[in-house]
Parts: sequence; structure tokens; C-alpha cells
Amino acid sequence: MTTTNQITCTFAGGADGIGASCTLVDVDNTTILVDCGIRMNAPDQLLPDLASLNGKHLDAIILTHAHTDHTGALPLVCEMFPGVPVYATAPTLDLITILLYDALKIAEFERENEIPLYSKMLAERALSQCVPLGFKQPKSINTITCTLLPASHIIGAAMVHLATSSGNVLFTGDYSVTPTSTMPSLGKPLLPVDLLISESTYGTRLHEDRKIAENRLIDQIREIAERGGHVLIPSFAIGRAQEVLLILQKAIRSKKLPEIPVYVDGMVRNTCAIYSNHESYVTSSLARQIRNQSNPFFTDTITPVTTQAMRSGILNGGPCIIVASSGMLNGGASAMYAQQMLGNESDAIFMTGYQDEESPGRKLLSLASGEKQTIELFGSTLDVKAKVATFSLSAHADRLQMASFIESIRPRTVVLVHGDNESRMSLKRSLQTSDCLLVKNGESISRSYPIRRNYHSSISHLPEKEDIDRIRAIIGAPDSDHPVKASDAAQVWFGCRVDALQIDQFVQRLEEMGIVRRDDIRRNFFHVCSSGPVDSPLYKLEQQLKEQNPKGKLLEFCMKQKIDPPVFTVTSRDGYYFGCASIIIDTKQLKSSEYKALNKKNAEQMASQELLSLIPENNSVSPEFQDDEHDDIIDIDAEEKERLRLSNPKGALFEFCAAQKQDLPSFVYKEKGRLFCVKIISQSGSFETSWYRSDQKKIAEHGAASAYLAHTTACMQQEKKEVPVNQPEEIEQTVRTGTDPRLQLNNLVQSKQLCSFGYTQGNCETIANQTRFTLYAWALLPDNSKIESSPKIAHSKKEAQYKAAADLLERFYTLD
Repeated sequence: MTTTNQITCTFAGGADGIGASCTLVDVDNTTILVDCGIRMNAPDQLLPDLASLNGKHLDAIILTHAHTDHTGALPLVCEMFPGVPVYATAPTLDLITILLYDALKIAEFERENEIPLYSKMLAERALSQCVPLGFKQPKSINTITCTLLPASHIIGAAMVHLATSSGNVLFTGDYSVTPTSTMPSLGKPLLPVDLLISESTYGTRLHEDRKIAENRLIDQIREIAERGGHVLIPSFAIGRAQEVLLILQKAIRSKKLPEIPVYVDGMVRNTCAIYSNHESYVTSSLARQIRNQSNPFFTDTITPVTTQAMRSGILNGGPCIIVASSGMLNGGASAMYAQQMLGNESDAIFMTGYQDEESPGRKLLSLASGEKQTIELFGSTLDVKAKVATFSLSAHADRLQMASFIESIRPRTVVLVHGDNESRMSLKRSLQTSDCLLVKNGESISRSYPIRRNYHSSISHLPEKEDIDRIRAIIGAPDSDHPVKASDAAQVWFGCRVDALQIDQFVQRLEEMGIVRRDDIRRNFFHVCSSGPVDSPLYKLEQQLKEQNPKGKLLEFCMKQKIDPPVFTVTSRDGYYFGCASIIIDTKQLKSSEYKALNKKNAEQMASQELLSLIPENNSVSPEFQDDEHDDIIDIDAEEKERLRLSNPKGALFEFCAAQKQDLPSFVYKEKGRLFCVKIISQSGSFETSWYRSDQKKIAEHGAASAYLAHTTACMQQEKKEVPVNQPEEIEQTVRTGTDPRLQLNNLVQSKQLCSFGYTQGNCETIANQTRFTLYAWALLPDNSKIESSPKIAHSKKEAQYKAAADLLERFYTLD
């Protein structure tokens, strides 16, 4: 087999340690620089060997991801090579913009005696040379084809594949294998690899099971909060902080953590917003959150620190959690909090990421292992009383994961970088590859390989926009519970079995068309999207229907006219949902046409929209309304609007109903011009709020939800006051005398007046060392209708059953 010119790689930094990653690739008369970072905790060796670039002609700079150890020297390199394009994914470029300007800010305000590494002008010049490049979008750089592949490390992180006439090179950058809350699992690269340059950060470690680590973190946070302490979680502003925030969100929502404040400080505040602009780069669950709220990381409980006064008061308050950068405590807000918390034995500092050998975070971890009792930190000797612990939430692969990944792609040569000598040697011993190198900074290697066929060779007829109906007929309608196997769909499309690369190209095309989204864990499966891309007409139609809510207006009309609700008929065929609706008014049936949509809800909304237009004028529901003199309308002013926005009572109402296992009440809407009126009616119809009016629909919903919550909470408090202390003894007596309402329910079942009955348990809470149970009783009637008691609270489960059964009996005997 013939070979061509050699591939030469020169490692200017990041080869035998972590930091200042920078590698020069020379092949086919083309020179490409991959990464140009700095060392964060080594001021005497801050930069890679940029002198090795002197006299070179660069054709391109490619960045694997945004972390400073891979990008921090970019302004200096761009000064050396003005006009040279810098390729990276769009999220990476957005994050670099924040990082470069943040470094200038730190140099100005926190390190006044130090000379900045670069000026604002150089940062702006570097950013002007940046060009976004999407995943799996081949880019020609002279005779070399560059392709970025997902690395699952942080948002936008990429592996760099270079296809040359002398062989195929893959730079892994930093990568992770297992899925997280923000990143899907890593898929195996399908492009051929001859020379692999891989990170080896955790070459000596096996990670703790992630779920176990998360649960351990939550348990220890709860322990600190219960004793009134504060918890600091120093986090890398990109990736780790967002993971931690989503873990905390889930724990608070599931009641594993109490609803204590979570404060987000430092650069984390700004980087969180980047995720909202790049939903295609994150997990499907996070993408759904982004579509529902602009910033999915902040809630009523989790808030950013926006002022110095707010920051100063946090540690003077009650229990709280602080998520702040930097992750190694080498500066920023986390270092400030740590200095104040270390001497307080009721507080805790929990580390969740990699700690450099010279970082303050690594020194603290030596305390956690019992090696020291005092610590030299932040320029002084500190007696550490706060609890210090570490949790493995790494965004890097461990030794077994890296070895499995490397062996799976079968490279001819492996170069291990981005790790200390012990880590690299440990990983090398785990590999079968005979040509495995441990290079040092400043070294070069050269290799050449047999020529392979062009991996970008075209395959017959990938799907186009005009093929969308056939594609949907193949893959079916959206069904989140049943993903589609990519190879099966590709085989039907091409009419024969195809190789893994063709399957990947097929799915990639469907993703580009906004039809499917890969499964976050099983990357060889995909889910059919229930809406189009954000910029598509389908998505805009969905948002328009969601805003207008014709189905809700139709249901409101039926309720007011005291007629049966509409009947919806929805079927699935050829990859779409087809729906129609009908209602009966004055013995006359009105029926809509059949509408085609991507999801069931949209089909029902479109059918409802037509039905509204068919209703006779004397019965019609106009989207506008006239103020009825009998309507109780409350206008929401600017101050109340801000309070409602921050307190999110609608979300609190949904959580309350879920916790109490109650059906959600009905939201009723009216519109006039740009004003929205909303009220809430309980499912039983026994209570409804006043109308709340605002120029924003969501604010009007919040106003009504706040009133509904206040009423419901007051009713429950009243019921709590009525709970007798000695009731259990009385209950046992009634059981013996045969007057127990639970026995009466059983007698009704025996006489076939009821089909069945049972109990549903709500919350179990402990107040002042006394446990209280919440229960509902329900019964199924012979006509298949169901009746329920109101929620009953008592000191024991038996006591709550007694009260709920008595209430249910009363409701049964008062039925018409």
C-alpha cells in the first residue's frame, strides 16, 4: 500500500500536564493549530511555547471547547496571525466571548499589580476572526477536511477530525462518556482514525457512580441545612455549575431538600444564559425546559446574586446553598465566600470537580482526607472548622471509559496528553495499541498511513424537504415512550441495509430538518419531534395556538352554556395526527373538518378553532369581552406584577396540587385588545377567584393562582385546627360498635350501591415532632362516575381514613 507525506504534530503545551493545551499540525502543505490555552495556577508557566509558532504560516485555528486551558491564549495567537480563521462551535464562541472579557475584568479589579495578558483590543480582534462551525459539517482547509464531532464534555465541546492524504487525525479534546443533566452520552465517532490524540486527565481513576454521588451530595446538603448552616459549592462556570443547579432543582422539587434559597454568583450567572440560545446542543429534557422558560437554571428558589449588598447579606441569613465560580477557589466569588465560611463549623464547602495540584481547592481536599488541620490559603493561615468534602461529578471520562472509547475506534497510533505522567502511564497500560506515545511539551512526532477512501463520499439521495411526508410515514408520529431505531428507519429509506456512517448521515439530515432528535443515552435511537424547529412555521403555529388556546375557549363556552363538552376524535397515520371535534348546540351538531398536525394537542386546538367560528352569533364566544358590571376584575399594577413574577404562584399551585394529589383547577381566560383576564375555578365548582387583569397573560395567571392558593391554604389550616387530639381512641370504639364510616362504605359495596372504594395518601409532614397525615377517600359508583372526599389531616393514618370516610359518606348521601 502506498503512503504520502507525513503528518507532523508539535506539542507546544498541554502534553505532559493539564493546562496550556496547544498542538500544531503540519500536513499537505497546510498548518493548523488545535487549541491555545493557558495554565491557571502556574504564573511562571502561564503560556504554551508560542515561540514554536514563529516563522510558521497558519491556515486555521480550531478550538475544541471554551475552557480557558484550551482558549485563554487566543488573543495572543491571533495577534501573531491576524486574519487567520478561528473555527469552533457556536456555543463555544459565545462562551469564549464571556471568558475573555471576564479575564480582563479580573485583571483590572482583582489583580491590580499584575500586567494583563492581553488588551481589550486584542480580545476584540480575536473574536472578529472567529467562525462558527456546527457538528458533522465538513469544512475544507486547503486539502484537509475538518469535521467537529460531539465530545459531551460541556456545551459545544467538540472532537476535531482532520482527514488528510497522509491519514486521519482525531483530537479528542476533553470528553465524557456518560450522560448528564445537560449533555447526552458520547456516540462513537464513525469516521476512520489513524492518529488519535487523547486526553488522559483521570487515567488513574474510576469514577463513583454518578447517581450515588448526586444522592450523597443532596444528603449532606440537607444535613448542613437542618443544623442551620450554609453550603458553598465552588463550580466551574461552564458545565459543572449548570449540572449542580439542575441537581438541586430536582432535589427541591422532589422534596429531598427543603426549599432553602440557592444563590448563584460569579461568572456562572452569565454563562447560564448561553444554554438558552443553543438548545440543539443539550439533552432533550433541558431543551424542553428552555422552550418553557428562557433560563432553565433559575427558579423562585434559585436566584442570581445581582448586587454587592445582596452578596454581603447572604451569610448573615439562614440556611442556604451558594453555587459560585471559580471551581478551584483560585479567585472569583467562591474564594470570597470560602474565606468567610472556613472558620464556621456549621458551614460546609463541597467540591465537585477537578482540582489542580497548586490550587486552593486541592489544598482544602487534603484537609478532607485528614492530612492537615490548618491550611495556608488566601495569603494567611486558617484553622478550618467547616466541613469539607468532595463529590465525583466529573465531566471527564475515567480510565476504563477512556480505554473502552480508544479501543472501539481502533487507531493505529495513540498519543496521550492532558494528564500527569502517572495518569498517562496508567491509561497506556490499559490499551492494546502497540504504537502508544507519552510525549512531552516541545516534542514533535511524525507519522504516515495508507491512503483510505474518502469518507465523505456521497450516498444516494439523503432526505430533502420535499420528502418530509414520506419520512414521517416511515418514522411514525411523535411518541416519547418509544424511540425509533436509526438503522431500521435508514434501511426502509434506502431500500437496503447500509453501513454505520450512512445511518449517521441519514439521522443527521433528519436532525437538520428538525424532524427528529437523538436519544440522550442510546445514540443509535431517535425520537420524533412533536414540533418543528424554533424558526419554522410549525413551531410558530404551535406558539400561536398555545397563546390563543381555542380549545380552552371552547371548553369555557360549553361550561357557560351548560352543554356537553366537545368530543375530539384524533387518529395517527402516516407520521401525523389527524383530529376533528364536534359539539351539540340546541340539538344541532356542529363538526369541524379534519386537521393534520405534528402532535395531538395541536390537532385538537385547530379543530377547536374551527368549531368556535361555526357557533351561531347569538351563542358565539368572542375573543374580546366587555366588562360585565357584575364581573369582579382586579387590575395588577407594576409593583404587584414584579412580586408575582418573582414568586411564581402558578408554579407553586401546580406543585401544591401534585403534592396533595389534587386535580388541577381550571383556568378561564378572556381577552380584550392587549389585556388578558384570568380566573380560576375549582374542579368541584365550589370556589372561583376574581378576574385578574394584566397586559401579560402569564402575570394574570399568576394573580389568579395567588388568590386560589391563599384560599386553599386557609381552608386547610382551618381543617387542621379542627383535628381532635384523642380521636384514635374514639375511632377504635366506633369500630367495635359498628358505626365506623369505613364499615358503612364496605356495606355499601356489599349491597352494590358502590362498586369499590379506597384511600389516596397525600403528604406526611412532621410539625413540632408530631406527624400529620393527609388522606382522601374515593368511591366508584355503578355508573362509572367517581366521588372523592375533601383532604383530611390527622395525627395517624387510621384517624385520617376515618375522617375521609365520613366525609365521603356525607357526599354520597347528598347525591341527586
